[in-house]
Amino acid sequence: MGNYRDRLQIIADILLIASRRAKKTQIMYQANLSYRLLCRYLNEVLDTGLVSFENGDCYVLTAKGKEFLSRHEEYSKHCKTL
Repeated sequence: MGNYRDRLQIIADILLIASRRAKKTQIMYQANLSYRLLCRYLNEVLDTGLVSFENGDCYVLTAKGKEFLSRHEEYSKHCKTL
């Protein structure tokens, strides 16, 4: 059986994809999410200011999103060593 991702890992995956300027379908496929889950998580990251929607075209990572990704990476490294 595969490993299940937790909520923070899914958000980190979305942010990583958005760091390369991505459309909704690109995020959905690359993060391996259903459309329903994608909409839920995109609304969450937009509301918290981790991602912005530019030119009515694509999602872009904000400075706050970059900080989140950096801290999540540190957290993940510490968890693996435990």
